[in-house]
Amino acid sequence: MMGCRAEQARKQEATSRAQAQEQRQVAEELADKYRNLSYIHGVALADSKYHEGNLRNARQLLKSCPEHLRNWEWYRLNYVMDEALLTFGPEGYVFVLSIAVSPDGKYIASANAQAENWTITIWEAASGSEIVTLGGHKSPIHSIAYSPDGKRIVSGSFDGTIKVWDASNGDELMTLPSDGALAIAFSPDGKTIAGAGGPGKGDITLWESGPRAVVGGSEKLVGQAPP
Repeated sequence: MMGCRAEQARKQEATSRAQAQEQRQVAEELADKYRNLSYIHGVALADSKYHEGNLRNARQLLKSCPEHLRNWEWYRLNYVMDEALLTFGPEGYVFVLSIAVSPDGKYIASANAQAENWTITIWEAASGSEIVTLGGHKSPIHSIAYSPDGKRIVSGSFDGTIKVWDASNGDELMTLPSDGALAIAFSPDGKTIAGAGGPGKGDITLWESGPRAVVGGSEKLVGQAPP
């Protein structure tokens, strides 16, 4: 009798193990199907974002795909997007109207536009990390430029001003009146700022960026338009 019961117990244990193994196998198959579907969906969504011009999201979606599932469709899309070294930009902004690269190539400044929010962001070129954002213009910023030494940024806006900024911390150093500069530049020695007139204006105006002066306890730039 004891032997029969032991045999039955062994059979029940073997049956339970087989059932558990079968359940694990079914669960693993379902998990594999889910991972494959998620992968296919991720690549399809990345392709959609790529065609929308949203390279940042497209890259993030491709990066999230598990390496062991990556197939020809992943490598095709990754190859197409690999023509660009790096993609970055301000979150939520509709347009980047102008960009400038620092003389040493380490930083990139972008003039951003969203609704009625117009800013300049300085980025680290190697990583795309945001360094500082400059705010102060009240209309779209259509032109920005670095000074030859990379320490200042000049911006021209349709708000009727040209502003000079400290590129290291985003402080506003100087504001000059203008007709809404469509193009802006520093002279090679950094002493003169040139701006092209706004809509309907064919003028080019020069400003002396001037010597530095202490105003209200802070170092400012003294600027004026030559006669």
